[in-house]
Amino acid sequence: PKKMKLFVRADGNGEIGMGHIMRSLTVCAALKESIPKLEVTYYTTAPAMEIVKKNKFWVKLFQESTMQHEIIDKNPDFIILDLRKHLDDLSSKPLNRALKVRFIDSEIAREVRADIIINSFPLPQWPHPNYYSGLQYLPLRQEFSQLPPKQLRKEVKKITIALGGGDQLGEEKP
Repeated sequence: PKKMKLFVRADGNGEIGMGHIMRSLTVCAALKESIPKLEVTYYTTAPAMEIVKKNKFWVKLFQESTMQHEIIDKNPDFIILDLRKHLDDLSSKPLNRALKVRFIDSEIAREVRADIIINSFPLPQWPHPNYYSGLQYLPLRQEFSQLPPKQLRKEVKKITIALGGGDQLGEEKP
């Protein structure tokens, strides 16, 4: 079989956290298991590079000109986009024939450039023919997807509210 190429455009840093990186790593690991000859290259921010390297994928610091050149030159088969913004950089523009899959977390229908859109929010209506929504499309790492079902109490005793994001003040200790 032909060696296939996947480019991943995902960001992670102290402002937005590493959720986009972790979700895309989960997807890439599953794809690599199914397609052993898949060559995965990430284009990301500096804080995320070490995490990607630890997962044994190629990684490059995102620069629009570098990625544009490599999309045209290497002609990837797939591009996965997992960014905070919906309409952003050239990775979502039609520079080649690659199938573009975009992961989003949105409660509001808006224009998104991609061939396939996967939204973890259960928003049923979206102006796109290849749109999939809901928790069944949320890729979970193995350590979370294999947990046994949790028994719920009939009465609420504690509530945790998590707003996501990162450590903007740099107070997190390693």
